Amino acid sequence: MSDITNLELTIVTGGDDLRGDSSATAYIIVVNGDRTEEYSTQLKSETDSSWGNDSTHGPIVWNMPPGVTTDNLSRFGIRLHSHENATETPDNWDITSVLATYPVDGGGQAVLIDLAGGPLVRLTGSEPFWETDVT
Repeated sequence: MSDITNLELTIVTGGDDLRGDSSATAYIIVVNGDRTEEYSTQLKSETDSSWGNDSTHGPIVWNMPPGVTTDNLSRFGIRLHSHENATETPDNWDITSVLATYPVDGGGQAVLIDLAGGPLVRLTGSEPFWETDVT
């Protein structure tokens, strides 16, 4: 078991961008005995510039709450928060790759998640999240 003090996230956008008026969050699911907890962090706010097609974002450092370990971290996910209005439809966002690493004793980083595809996932107004097991 290793304590995870922070995650460094690198997200690569595919052929469909994350619009400027959309936001995105990353989340983890932690299981402690009979308790399940979710923690999240903002990747991009709706006031940030768009994440253009085929662009790389990160590493984004996410400080973990105390007690998150390689043994109790169960799932990792990303949520798209899209803002539909009269002049635009909900955002679609292609994610080509997700890399999540954490620091290890003695220096360096261990890989928690390293997934890619063409795209890995397409988030939409009707399918706004993606998650994967990490254990």
